[in-house]
Amino acid sequence: MSVAHFLAINVSVAQLYPEAAHMETLVLQLTRQLTTSFFDDFLKFILEVGRSTARVVATPINRIANACDVAGVLERRRFAAGVRRRARQMQRPRGRWPFGSLSELT
Repeated sequence: MSVAHFLAINVSVAQLYPEAAHMETLVLQLTRQLTTSFFDDFLKFILEVGRSTARVVATPINRIANACDVAGVLERRRFAAGVRRRARQMQRPRGRWPFGSLSELT
C-alpha cells in the first residue's frame, strides 16, 4: 500500500468544503428549535380560534335550520353521513403495524 491509499481517508469534509465546517452553537440550535415550535404552536392556535369562531357564528344558523326542518331532511342527511362514516371505518384495514389497533383511541 502506498500513501495514496490513505490520502482520501485523512481528508475530511471540512477540508474539502470550508463552509461545511461552520458549527452552530447550542444557543443557536435551541433558538431555532424554540422559534420553530413557537410558530407551529401559534399557527395551531390561530387555526383553532378560527374554527371556534366559525362554530360560534354557525350555531344560530344551525338552530334556525333545525327549527325550519319540518320534513326531517337534515336528520336523514346526518344519519346517512354517520352510516357512511362507520362503513369507511369498518373497511379500513387494522393491524398492519404493531400498534394498528390503537388508532381507535385517538
